[in-house]
Amino acid sequence: MFDQDLLTYLKADGTLDTLLTATASDSKIYPIQKPHNVTHPCIVYTVSSSGSVEENLREISFTFDCISTTYLQAKNISDRLVALLDLQDAINGTITTVNYIIYWAKHISGNTYIDGDENLFHNLITINFKYATLP
Repeated sequence: MFDQDLLTYLKADGTLDTLLTATASDSKIYPIQKPHNVTHPCIVYTVSSSGSVEENLREISFTFDCISTTYLQAKNISDRLVALLDLQDAINGTITTVNYIIYWAKHISGNTYIDGDENLFHNLITINFKYATLP
């Protein structure tokens, strides 16, 4: 699945690992919802939309929720994701995956809010990808 290949790519980045205080057993990047016992910071991602663009080209949008106890830390994590993923037409093999060729990736939106109940900062970014499955 595309999201698993993308997750492998993100886990390989040492700077992102450091920002998330990730460990070998916990990358601190979770699909859909964070575990109840998670320590912060972390990233929760969801697939915002998915579909076909052309005959052999798929498009998918991911929303990444960068969560931290401080605004600056949440912003630094989202900035790193943008640096890793907002490659537009200059992608040319920069993101390599096992099963897919990524032709285009673009940061298209963002939002920041604070969850007052948990006193956590959320910095959300949405990235669009256009890709094809390797033959």
